[in-house]
Amino acid sequence: MARERVTVGDIEIIALSDGVSDSPVNRIFPQVPEAEWKRYPEAFSKPGTLTINFGCYVLRSAQGSILVDTGNGPGRNGTLLDDMKRQGVKVEEVRNVVATHLHGDHYGWNMLEDGKPRFPNATYWVPKKDWEYFGQPEQTKGWGAGFLTQVLPLERAGLLKLVDGETSITPEVKAFPTPGHTPGHTSYGVSSQGQSGIILGDVFIFPFQAQEVDWHCTWDGDFETARKTRRAILTRAEQDNPVVAASHMPAPGLGRFTQREGRRFWQVL
Repeated sequence: MARERVTVGDIEIIALSDGVSDSPVNRIFPQVPEAEWKRYPEAFSKPGTLTINFGCYVLRSAQGSILVDTGNGPGRNGTLLDDMKRQGVKVEEVRNVVATHLHGDHYGWNMLEDGKPRFPNATYWVPKKDWEYFGQPEQTKGWGAGFLTQVLPLERAGLLKLVDGETSITPEVKAFPTPGHTPGHTSYGVSSQGQSGIILGDVFIFPFQAQEVDWHCTWDGDFETARKTRRAILTRAEQDNPVVAASHMPAPGLGRFTQREGRRFWQVL
């Protein structure tokens, strides 16, 4: 059984899920010929369909707990709060909420219906370039409308900090840019007692992307930059062999990138 908890030095990484959904593969990877998928039969939950996990992660240490992303939220039947309870994570223990990016499935539980923060003891960290991009009027429509109720109020409440480039959240957790999926997409490096980990957000969404880094995913806003970022992360993984947490990998989304016989793989912990 895949592990839901792993330690990196003095930090415990706890995997949470806000639920799953199915999507047609030709919607996510419209340029990939059908014949190419024969190499990855395990990727499909049913013919022509990929299942997407909406993962979030808690980094628990003596510095306090950090929640990475807050999922879809109650409007899309999210299960994050139930999963936090199951895992023994209290809303009140969260000292920092950090966003990998500002797609709507990553900030849905930020605020309560009355406009107060759902995590009352937390500072909320948001990538600056995403704040500027997704705050534009043309972006706050449809799926992006959640920005107005789940992200914008953070500034008014004095709870918002913008992440610009490499930024230390705590002495053991540092934000670093991983753009392409969105303009400000940000990952979080974990370093403790000589061990390392990376919370990747949506740099990699499916296991087969470890090998197929050049496949065009329709959810990447800037494909060329996203491809370069994926390659850079794989290079980093080969050098440091970090524990990796990725939001949409099959739950619980904890693993490592490995290589054998000239091919790269996602190895579940």
